[in-house]
Amino acid sequence: CRPCGLLSSRRCSSDPRPARPEQVFTRAMPGNMKLDFYYDCISPYSYFAFVALQRYAEIWTNVTIELKPFLLDGVVAKTGHMPPLTRPWAKASMKEQVQHFQGNAEFFNIPKMLSM
Repeated sequence: CRPCGLLSSRRCSSDPRPARPEQVFTRAMPGNMKLDFYYDCISPYSYFAFVALQRYAEIWTNVTIELKPFLLDGVVAKTGHMPPLTRPWAKASMKEQVQHFQGNAEFFNIPKMLSM
């Protein structure tokens, strides 16, 4: 916390923020708001974000989430960048990324994606 310098996940008594997310979001977002959610249909990270956003749908009564699918491969091809899995370091870090993703999915209670 900034006032006391507490470096842990515990909440400090001098922390002015409310403890519950619904208090934070209803105070921080007056009026109606629109959130454009751009996502790649085959991305596990997009799925993770989508599930997390859906959890707040009941709390964010003043937020409309508009889904905007796009193909990351198309963006990569148009911009001339390398696709994520063809980068030289991708294979070296793949195992670690999968472990982090699985750990985060368990921590945030994200259901597994259906395999095709």
